[in-house]
Amino acid sequence: MKPTKLIISAFGPYAGKMPEINFDEFDEKGLFLITGNTGAGKTMIFDAICYALFGKTSMSHRDEKYLRSEYASESAESLVEFHFTHQGRAYTVKRWPSYTRKKQRGEGFVTESEKATLQEDGQTPLEGLTDVNNRIRELLNIDVNQFKQIAMIAQGEFFDLLNAKTDKRTEILRTIFQTSGYQRMEGILKGKMDANKDKADSIAQSIAQYFNDVSVAADDPEFEALEDLKQKTGNKDMVWNIQSLIDMIDKAIASETSRKDVISADLKKAEAELNKNKEKLAQAQTNNDFITRLEALLNEKIELSKRASQMTETEALLIRQKTASREVNPIYVSWSKKSSEVASTEKLIASKTSDKETAKKQVDLLSEQLKAAESRSDEAAELNKKILKITEDEKQYEKKEQCEKALASLEAESKKIAEQENALKEKETALKSRSEELKKTIASLEGKPLEKENAANFGKHCSQLSSDVKAILDVQVKERSKRASDLKAKQDAYIAAGIEYNSEKIKLDHAETILECCRAGILAKDLMDGQKCPVCGSEHHPELAVLPDESITEEDLKVYKERESASHTRKSDASKDAEVAQKLLDEYESYMAKASRDCLEHELLHVSTDDKELDELLEDLKSADATLTAKIQENIVLQNSLQKECELLAAAKTESETTTEGLNSIAAEKEELTKKKNANDSAIVANQTTLKELASLSYADKKTAEQEKAAAQKVYKEITDLIKNSNEAKNKADQALTAVSGELKVLGETLESQKKDEKDLLDSMNKKIAELKFASCEEMLALVADEETLSQTEKEINEFKQAQATNKKQLAQAEQDAKGRTLVDVKELQALCANQEAAVTELRKAENVLLNRIATNEEKKRNIDSQRNDFDSSCHEFAICERLYRLVRGTSTSGKITLEQYIQGAGFDGIIAAANRRLLPMSDQQFELRRKTDSIGHRSSTFLDLEVIDHYTGKARPVGNLSGGESFKASLSLALGLSDTVSMNLGGVQMDALFVDEGFGTLDQKSLESTLDVLTTLSSANKLVGVISHRQELIAGIPQQIQVEKTPTGSTFKVDSGL
Repeated sequence: MKPTKLIISAFGPYAGKMPEINFDEFDEKGLFLITGNTGAGKTMIFDAICYALFGKTSMSHRDEKYLRSEYASESAESLVEFHFTHQGRAYTVKRWPSYTRKKQRGEGFVTESEKATLQEDGQTPLEGLTDVNNRIRELLNIDVNQFKQIAMIAQGEFFDLLNAKTDKRTEILRTIFQTSGYQRMEGILKGKMDANKDKADSIAQSIAQYFNDVSVAADDPEFEALEDLKQKTGNKDMVWNIQSLIDMIDKAIASETSRKDVISADLKKAEAELNKNKEKLAQAQTNNDFITRLEALLNEKIELSKRASQMTETEALLIRQKTASREVNPIYVSWSKKSSEVASTEKLIASKTSDKETAKKQVDLLSEQLKAAESRSDEAAELNKKILKITEDEKQYEKKEQCEKALASLEAESKKIAEQENALKEKETALKSRSEELKKTIASLEGKPLEKENAANFGKHCSQLSSDVKAILDVQVKERSKRASDLKAKQDAYIAAGIEYNSEKIKLDHAETILECCRAGILAKDLMDGQKCPVCGSEHHPELAVLPDESITEEDLKVYKERESASHTRKSDASKDAEVAQKLLDEYESYMAKASRDCLEHELLHVSTDDKELDELLEDLKSADATLTAKIQENIVLQNSLQKECELLAAAKTESETTTEGLNSIAAEKEELTKKKNANDSAIVANQTTLKELASLSYADKKTAEQEKAAAQKVYKEITDLIKNSNEAKNKADQALTAVSGELKVLGETLESQKKDEKDLLDSMNKKIAELKFASCEEMLALVADEETLSQTEKEINEFKQAQATNKKQLAQAEQDAKGRTLVDVKELQALCANQEAAVTELRKAENVLLNRIATNEEKKRNIDSQRNDFDSSCHEFAICERLYRLVRGTSTSGKITLEQYIQGAGFDGIIAAANRRLLPMSDQQFELRRKTDSIGHRSSTFLDLEVIDHYTGKARPVGNLSGGESFKASLSLALGLSDTVSMNLGGVQMDALFVDEGFGTLDQKSLESTLDVLTTLSSANKLVGVISHRQELIAGIPQQIQVEKTPTGSTFKVDSGL
């Protein structure tokens, strides 16, 4: 991905539409600078790119809901439009942030929702947040967090990038090297392994449960073997041998079947004997039942004969009761009822006669009351006129009341306005006085921020220089001493090797001399004068060689030569080691001297280093260290003081703005108060005029008029209600008198008819009593019974007659059945049958127990056998998946590196190699990154952790121990190496832009120059590099710039292409 154009409008600190940034203009040199004061909005340019692509900013604390510029006008459109190319195609993405604005019509606010569009060359524009976000993610193959780490070394985040742990780097490298498939493969294998293991365990548990339900009798020969196998199957790892379980169940079934067959044969024999004896018992019981039945029927006949006379009397009484109850009593009941009616009517006539006299008296009384009420009609008419008048004047009273209230309110408002005018005058005087004080304070502190920035820069330079000095004194001096000791040891070793060599050389020379003497003595031993010498050819031998006292053989000489050669080699090696140590010491002392001179000649120290040796330089450095420490402490005190003064300045500016706003507000309030006072005075005059016009009303106010009206209405209502109620009461009394007179006439006629009916019923009843031969009415009433009693008596008589007939018939049959029979004793036979029944029941229970157990065991066998294939298949699949998972997971051996991490590690080595191509020149060949070698194959959690090799000391150390400037160089190099590797993976993420945000403040001049050389080289390779900084060296050294300026109305920027 390579930026081509960026347009920002009403976004972040930028109030309106900014000039477009055409990144193509930076292509020639590639390197450009984004510069401006702190807080001006330099990083917001990268944030705009980040927001356009992902809807997020690079800063986690920035809420996307508040990205609209606070300086923007109501009509300004908040928008980020970003043009970029990716893999040869051009794209344009536009994104509008969410914000709240005033409604164009009416009052209140409305929220504009976030929107986004994506235009691809030759394609239909894509709209909607979700679709655009998904497409961007699909194009770039990274999310916003990975984009920030690849495309930008953000302010404060370069240290985190360098020190990121394995798990964080794994996420970035997964996209770069497209290793997510290996991670998914691991998850799929883990899921299949766990699923098959769970399935196998579940089946094993089920099989174990089924087998645990298999049973045999405790005395069965297979009982102990079965229980022992059950104990083993309690461990699910033993269930795999399913065939042994089935074989055990087969043995149990066979054993139980054999026992069942024996019991079944015994049961069949016992049932036959029981049935034979039951038949004999039944015949004996039938014989005894015939005899017992005959005796019972004879006893029943005797009892029936005893009740016969009683039942005859009961039947005669029943006939007289029916006659009295059904023929005479109904007439008696009617006569009694009619007699009661006559008495009731006579009583009612007496009561109504009394009511008539009372009603007549009430009519006379109410007539007098009506006459008195009607005499007040004229008074009611006068009251009605008064009520109508007051009602007619109600609106006038209301108007008068409103004017009085309004006048009181307006007069109170006039007083309040006067008080507000006085308060505003006092407040205005106080604010003007405070404003003058603040202007003086601001004028006196205006230069403090610059002084603070200069002090901070001075402090950084002092701290960096002090760090460099301490590095020489604390680290390099120790390393020099170590190298000097190493040189001394190697020089001593050389001297010792030389002494050893000289000794061996002397011994060799001596041995060669002895050997030559031995050779000459041997030749001269038999040499005579006149014989030629085999050595010199002389025939005269004045001094013949003699054999020496010592003797040396050729083998001895060979040993001396080997010793001399070995010592010579050791001497030569020691000489080389000493030379190397001397050279390393000289080079290191030269490096230390150069570093010491650089520190001492620094503008902060200005110590002369001419013709000074290293030790003298080191002494000067010790003094310089103390000087720098004092300067740093002084600078800290100065910065703290300036910080307080800057805070005071900021507070004064803020208060000054607030004071100015307060004065403007007071002026507006005074103008508004004047308008309000004029309007209030006009309203007072108008209300006073209206009150004069309403002074002729009958009453002082509406409340008094309403009270008079209410009193009149009350009296008027009392008079009219009295007339109305008196008239209604007299009418009701007249109606009541008429009604009671009519009722008395009707009751007299009714009484005469009732008395005639009473006499007729009495005559009819006496006639019936005489006809049916009852002695008197009392005798008849004594025989009266209800129908239920009559029916019950008649039922008892019929049941008795039926019992006599039935007994006679059954007795004849029983005499015939019992003829010739005698009683038989059945107790012994019953006892025998009961014992045999119990034995049969026990045998049947035993048989059922065995049958049920056999059926259960067979069912459990079928259940176990039905799961055999699934269990074997699950175990087989689990074994395969487990082996594959352990291989991919990296746990199949002693190592713990996953397949994905192994592949990422190989790719990460390429990133580190690319990073070191930048880091080595930036650090003067001192530092080189590498992965921690002690963790390979042992811990996946540190597989991608970094450490740094310090070539000055020859040792490795953690990247976290680097200084601020060293960390910046290392993190920049790592980011560049990461970007290079990403760009080479065309199928993955392609990134042709890099932004570096601050961090340069920790670099000295030389480090800054080398870093710029690397960035310039990088930018010449078709890659845009944007540096975000306000350092003067960068402003002077990078001609292509985006210059950001902060103003009271929002930030602005201009683009300088450097032409």
